[in-house]
Formats: sequence, C-alpha cells, structure tokens
Amino acid sequence: SMARVLVATRLVASGTRYFAKYLSVKLTSIVRRRYMLTIPVALAGTGWYSAQAQEAVEATQTPSRNFAFEAHRCIQRGSLRQLKKLLQENQGRDFIDKFGRSPVMIAAMYHKVSMLRFLLTETDFGVNDVDTHGSSPLHYCFALRSSSQPAKVAVLLLSAGAKPLQEDDYGITPFHKAVAFGQHEIVRIMLKWGVDINTPTGSKHKASSTQDGKPLSESNSGDTALHIASRKGHEFMTAQLLELGADPTRVNIAGDSPLHDAVRMTHVGVTHTLINFGADPTIENKSALSATKMCNITDLQCARCLYQIYSKKSR
Repeated sequence: SMARVLVATRLVASGTRYFAKYLSVKLTSIVRRRYMLTIPVALAGTGWYSAQAQEAVEATQTPSRNFAFEAHRCIQRGSLRQLKKLLQENQGRDFIDKFGRSPVMIAAMYHKVSMLRFLLTETDFGVNDVDTHGSSPLHYCFALRSSSQPAKVAVLLLSAGAKPLQEDDYGITPFHKAVAFGQHEIVRIMLKWGVDINTPTGSKHKASSTQDGKPLSESNSGDTALHIASRKGHEFMTAQLLELGADPTRVNIAGDSPLHDAVRMTHVGVTHTLINFGADPTIENKSALSATKMCNITDLQCARCLYQIYSKKSR
C-alpha cells in the first residue's frame, strides 16, 4: 500500500508540474493575443512559471507594430481621418504588407473612392505599383464582389495613369479581368481609353516558353476578351464584345477559337451568339478538333444548335 501511495504521489506531482507548465504558456498566449499585456517577469522565479513562458512575456514587452495591417484596417473600416493620422505620424514606415499590397491596392479592392483619391494625390504610393504576383491596383478593382460599383474606382485609377493592359505574372490584364467578372460598364470605359479589344493574354511571355522555371500553359495563353467571355458563359458580354469589334475567328496558342471554348463549356446561348456574328465551326485547333467535332463529344444540345444555325447560314 505504501508503494501505491508513493506512485500516486509521483503521478500527482508530475501531472501538476505539466499542468502548471501548460497553464502558464496558455495564459501567456491568451493575454498576448487578446490584450497585449505583460505578466510580471518576477513570476518566472516562483517555480510554476516556465522559461518558455518567460521568453514569450519578454517578447510582448517590445511589440513591433504592423503599420501595413493598421493602414489596411483603417481603409476597410472607411476611416479616412484615422488613415491620415496614421500616415502623418509614421512617415517613412513600411506600409506594404508581406504580399506586396499597398494601401492603394486595398482601397481599390474595397472600392473606397475618397480614400483612394487621397492616397493618389497626397501620398507617394504609385498607381501602377504591383504586388508579389504582379497585380496592380486596377487588378484589385475586381478582387471582391461588392454592392458598390467599381466603375468609379476604375475611372479614378485610369485618370491617375493606371494601365489597363498591364499584365500580372500570369499574363492577365485588368481589361481581361473586367471581362471575366462581367463588368460591362468598365469594359466600355477601358475600350474608350484606347484598349485593343483583341489584345491576347500572356503577350509579354511569348518570347519564352517558361516563366520562373515553369512551363506556360498553352490553353490559358493567348486568349482574347472574347475567349474569356465565351468560356465564362457571359452572353451579354459576348454580344457586347462582338458588337464593339471583337474577332470571333481569333485563335489562342492552343488553336482554340471562342467557339471552341463555348462548346467545350456547353454554353448554348453563347454558341448561338458567336455563330450569328460569323464564328466558323469548322476551324480546327492543334488537336485537330473543330467546334463541330467537339460538340458531338461534349453536348448534344450544342451540336443541334450548331447544325440548325450553320445550315441556315450556308443556304
């Protein structure tokens, strides 16, 4: 019985020691995360407070401020006064986060027009600065689906010198991104700004077949705005682009026309629109597949659509 008592005593002592260590670290974590307070380091000498917890507490005594996070939070909340105060009191600080995003990009993403106007006119943040993926503030106009209209943000950025055909690391321009998100008004604005409606994606990567050691995907390079609208199934956008002069016979690097993309994704309405505007279903891609052959494989309804429309046009 004495042995059992000794074993039980050791177990209790061991459990108490481990529990005290867990409690000290947990308490420090909670306090540091929620309140950013410090526990007196003198407690480290009481025996129950671990050295690991002491190091954590000492680290909280001189916390490093994340100025980028504070600026982004002001923008997200819509507090222009706090943003001005933060920038004025901390001139020379780094307000770019670890993803390379500047306050201008965050303001464009959340469609904060007044803040964006202030940042572009009274700070040194550039309108064509890029993040770690090569995206500019104009790319960020379409990052979030918001109830507010991003057209005002796009016009403000374009007026400040933003480039609608500035490609990111994947060869996508703000113009192509606007088409992908179905932003009809912004597409018209960019076309009035002089954008070529048949500009392909990935044009700056044509000279090399690789990017950062990785081969470029043929199926995603050389797409025009009409390719993107057809693939996404945007019927109104497809019709708008065709009315504004988009070429329905233009092919990408893989040899696919917009009609190939519409048939592949079984978008019957888009297929109908493309045929009515002169798309040729007999064009073959690099896999020797025409839209007619492809729709027989993918969707019977698209095949009927092609047959009915093209047979009427050929009479």
